[in-house]
Amino acid sequence: MEQDHQGKFLILDVNTGDYEIDAEDLAASKRPLARRPDAILFGVRIGHCAAYRLGLGSRFTAVFKAQVVTQILRDDKTLAQIAAEYSVHPNQLSQWKATVLGAMPALFEKDENAQAVEKAAQEKQVAELFEQIGRLTTQLAWTNTKKS
Repeated sequence: MEQDHQGKFLILDVNTGDYEIDAEDLAASKRPLARRPDAILFGVRIGHCAAYRLGLGSRFTAVFKAQVVTQILRDDKTLAQIAAEYSVHPNQLSQWKATVLGAMPALFEKDENAQAVEKAAQEKQVAELFEQIGRLTTQLAWTNTKKS
């Protein structure tokens, strides 16, 4: 198998030895069945021990998910191509994309909130400085009246 087949599905007709390779398992399966409707097929994912992973728990880090979603948002490959490339089911990729798109407005709100907090801190500092100026002015005036 060639390097560019990594992550794709190989579907083998057990009786004839004919095979198909495609990024999508269903597409690769339909072609031999169109030629021989009674074909017995065997499928593997090239470069992987299993075609899909079943079970609980995440094996993907947040950094990995961000990298994959960035690839999806670039829109230069289909979801099926990206799924094959990263060995993640397309439905999972759709969920990650939806999570990112749903969280995007909050990212901008944080910027607005941070600016509001910073502005409030600056206003508080200005008020404290004016208060200090007032105290110092009063002390100076009191000191000048005491000298005279």
